[in-house]
Amino acid sequence: MSTLLIKRFIILIALMPPVHGFMQTQAIGNETVIANLLAPQALKSITKIIRPGQRIRFNTGKNSDADRWLAQILTDSCLERNYLVYSSPDSVAETDFVIEIANVKTKISYRPAGQKLLILNKGFRRSVTAEFRLIISDQHSRTWVNRQFKAEYTDIIPASVIRDVENKGKSFTTGTKKQSTFINRWLEPVIITTATATVVFLFYSLRSDN
Repeated sequence: MSTLLIKRFIILIALMPPVHGFMQTQAIGNETVIANLLAPQALKSITKIIRPGQRIRFNTGKNSDADRWLAQILTDSCLERNYLVYSSPDSVAETDFVIEIANVKTKISYRPAGQKLLILNKGFRRSVTAEFRLIISDQHSRTWVNRQFKAEYTDIIPASVIRDVENKGKSFTTGTKKQSTFINRWLEPVIITTATATVVFLFYSLRSDN
């Protein structure tokens, strides 16, 4: 095969539309996805207002596992940044700032992303939506931040790893499967098959021309 033919074939592959996107064969867990969506936003607000070395305390909903989970992640992150994090309920009056993490909510769904065709594995489009409210107050009860944060994430993962990406011990990391739509079940597979057949046809056509 000539060098010119190889170059043409590479260009054809590069120009193919990414109908499915790249499938995550080693998908990251839902817990990590949620943490990546929420923690950086909270830390950005915290570090913008509070200086390292100042005393802070996190408050959360008593009956919310998700609130406590996010507060623990932020506690560890603040300790790494040299903040003085107090955990005792009696220490509220001694802190410079009180940070409240409230109403952590998540919504996770898996929707079929097409049928198994040729070299493509059947996958699910994972959609993760996460939100929470952040309130930062100082020792004089003045509110510096009172804001609702929300972020979204989507990718395509193999059907075989759905159980692995969930943490059954944390209900907010589990999702629901949704039924395939007409586009997912029929139109996308047709487009993918057509695109693949076109590449193969052009490949052999170019080779015969040379």
